[in-house]
This record gives sequence, C-alpha cells and structure tokens, in this order.
Amino acid sequence: MSEKRNDPYDGYYAPTAFDSRRDGLPPDPRTSEGGNTILGRSMRKYALSGRGIQCREYLANADLRIFDLFVEMEYDADVRKQFDAQGNTLKWNTLKNPATATRVFAGMMGFFLFGSILAWIMFAVLGVFDWFLTSIPITFYALYKLARLALRRGWVKDKNSTIFDRRTGMMTLTWKGKRHAIHFVELEAGTRHIVNHPGIVRYHLFLYHRPTGMFAQHPAGNEHPWQVEVEWEYMQHFMDISRPLPDVPMFEPFRPKDPVTAEHDRRSGRYENYWRDMAVEKAEEMKKKSVEAAKTFLWGKTREEALSWGWRPSGFGEGEPDKGKPKTRSNEPGSRPAVAAGS
Repeated sequence: MSEKRNDPYDGYYAPTAFDSRRDGLPPDPRTSEGGNTILGRSMRKYALSGRGIQCREYLANADLRIFDLFVEMEYDADVRKQFDAQGNTLKWNTLKNPATATRVFAGMMGFFLFGSILAWIMFAVLGVFDWFLTSIPITFYALYKLARLALRRGWVKDKNSTIFDRRTGMMTLTWKGKRHAIHFVELEAGTRHIVNHPGIVRYHLFLYHRPTGMFAQHPAGNEHPWQVEVEWEYMQHFMDISRPLPDVPMFEPFRPKDPVTAEHDRRSGRYENYWRDMAVEKAEEMKKKSVEAAKTFLWGKTREEALSWGWRPSGFGEGEPDKGKPKTRSNEPGSRPAVAAGS
C-alpha cells in the first residue's frame, strides 16, 4: 500500500516504464560490447550520431495530414474511436501484419481498377468492345470490395506489428513466429540504407537488441539521414515518462490522458486545442522552419554545444513556443471551428 501512495500517477505507468532520470540513455552502438556478428558490426558502423534529446525539432517529421482528421473527429464516431485506441503506443506496421497487407492489396486493386476503367474507355472510343475487357475492371472492383469488407468485418487480424508502449517502456515485436517484449532502454539505434529500384536511397531507423540479436526496422524510409536522427529523438522522447508527450499535432487528443503530459500542460498553461484550432497554413510554415533547423543541427553535439557554434532552433521544439489560446483564431486563414477536448 505504501508503494501505491508514493506513486504520484497511481500506477498509470508500469515499473518497467522508461525514465531517463533513472535508467539513463539507450546504449551507444559505437561503444557496445558483445554481439560480434555482421549485424552487430554494422550497427557500430552505422550508429546514429545523436545522443539523448538535443535537437527536439519533431515538427520537421510531423505528418500534417492529421489536421483533416481533427475536423472528422467532431462528426465521425469511427475516427474518434481510432484516436481513442492510440496515444500510449506507437506502431510500426509491415506486410507481416495481415491487416496491413490487406490494406496494401486493396490500394493496389483500387489503382488497377482506375487504370482498367481508363483503358476500357479508350478501347470503347476506338470501337473495340470485348467481354474480356469488360471483365477486367469488374474483377478489380470485386477484389477491392472484398478486401475492404475483410478489413471492416475483422476477417483479417491486426497483428505482428512492432509496438512501442509508453506506459510499460517496452517494444513488442514478432520474432520467429512468437511475440517478444524488449525494454526500450536496451535498444541500440542505427541507420539502414535501402536502394529502391530506381536507384533512390532511403534511410530507415533500425533498432537492435544486442543480447538477443532481435531487431526492428521502421517501415517508412526517409530521404535524408538527419530525418532518421529526428525520428530517434522523437522515439526517445515519446517513451520517456520523465517528459511530456512530444508536442506535435497527432498527440494533442491524448495529452490530457497522459498524467505527466497533463501536469506539464497545466503548469505551462498550454492551450488544450493549440493544434486543432490552428490554421493549416500556419502549421505548414512552422514545419518549414523546423525542417531547416533540423537539417542544420550539429548531430553528435549537445544542444548547448550546437547553440555555441551558431545553430539556431526554429522556436517550435518541445516547450519553446507560446502555446496559449490564439487571440485571433477566427481571423486566421484556414482556421477551423474549435473542437471540444475529448469529443
């Protein structure tokens, strides 16, 4: 009982939750010992330069398409349900996840359907008519609808994703057919380079657990190495319960639900609908400045060292901007009606 009374968050976070004040930083692959395999040596060679939370330009990698969902939250119960099901976790979906594979298949069938309809119209204009040509778009349409129905009815399961849980401090992944949980603080971070078919190089965040040899790779590639550095800082910040959630648009609906974040926002006076009430044009301009700051950050240096060398932050990192209630929101171009928190 005494342990529970001393817990300011009443057991919301598990004892295994990652707290950098207590646990320190994840290991640096460049100095890690053991695991002298090809992969282990590769991790040392392609280790990320950044250590801890230094740059904090998370808006540089933020997906601003979330602004469209802010509007849908007010009217669409399914969208609200999707938001409520997330917040404490980040998920990496790959084709090992049957639901993800089915979504990709549905997208491909939709693309082929569109192309086959255009082809059918072209042949019709030329006076060429064949039942076989007609059956092709019908087949693509039937497969598309079947895939969407399978997702909607839950015939394919959402499983095998790599999940990062802030409340438990664990990364859960499927390895050799079984689910395994690894402490986030034990993960080494590096970059994996993948050359696509046209010869374009994509950079992926790669996480490696040296004691077991297990690893996970972010499915979304980046155009530049600095974007991987930002992603790794973002992951560390998200998992660290000594810090509030990263202040990016996608986390705004969950900020009141996370105790550390809610307390931070109460003390700082952050307006609860800071992002949801913002004009999209303003957010896009903020992101441009954040991208420029992240590109020029001296990765491998501390924030203080980078500042002394002349680096300047965008002003939109964690805790830096004035996040009080907008005074002229109704006059901003592209602004939307306020959406009540928790609606």
